[in-house]
Amino acid sequence: SWREGIGLVGVTIAILLVHWAGDDLPGLWAVALMVIVTLPIGIAIALRIAPEPQNFSRQSLSPRQAAQAIAGNALFRRLIGAYFINGLANALPAGLFVFYIRDLLQDPDAGFLILVYFVCAVVGLPLWSHIAKRTGSKHRTWGAAMIYASLIFIPAAFLGPGDTAIFGVICVLTGLALGADLALPAAIQADVVDQDTAETGEQRTG
Repeated sequence: SWREGIGLVGVTIAILLVHWAGDDLPGLWAVALMVIVTLPIGIAIALRIAPEPQNFSRQSLSPRQAAQAIAGNALFRRLIGAYFINGLANALPAGLFVFYIRDLLQDPDAGFLILVYFVCAVVGLPLWSHIAKRTGSKHRTWGAAMIYASLIFIPAAFLGPGDTAIFGVICVLTGLALGADLALPAAIQADVVDQDTAETGEQRTG
């Protein structure tokens, strides 16, 4: 949650920089300068507070054995399948957002809603993490968040010119759900890696 939240803060700052510096090249230069300044600082902090974990490997697998272990891991297959479908669902609106604003809502000033969407995702991160801890089930919490986001997105198919306010509400509510999509699958993946380490005897998180 911390990693994804800080990443979303970075995306939000980048959007604000582009808006402040102007579109096209000046905005890209501003984002590049931000990366040049903050990346070394971030690396230094990460190296200090997140050291390499202990290696619990008992043996080393051949490439063939490693592939067989992955193919035989039912939880891994389920997770990757859900990851793919959910990633596709998130990528489609992200790729179509600008066209939706420009061509359907016909409101060129509504681009700020993408910023609202990401800010709400940052706000939603601790909420979904808390729910997952409270229920003791990351995958059910993630599934509930996906169902919730799908239902909230349905009205977007029926909007038209001038419906910016309604779409703004959709961005707020679905942005909250994005927090679950960012934090919970990665946490589930860490659990699946632990199982793989226990079964194969090699820690191969990367």
